[in-house]
Amino acid sequence: MGMGFHYGLGLERFDLPCGGQIWGHGGQLLGYVTYAYRRDDGRSLTMLLASGNGDGFISFAAATGAAYCLT
Repeated sequence: MGMGFHYGLGLERFDLPCGGQIWGHGGQLLGYVTYAYRRDDGRSLTMLLASGNGDGFISFAAATGAAYCLT
């Protein structure tokens, strides 16, 4: 799976580049991509992409960095 990504019991954990972790779940089906994650301090991020094009994970990673690491 690679460094920084962990999966089990339907929950995924991502290690943030600025420190800390987020927990949640995401998925892709028929052009839709959804992600819902939460950090231990209560901050959450929910994202839906409906473009059908591109890589949803790259958009998720960029949004996650902006939401959790730049503020």
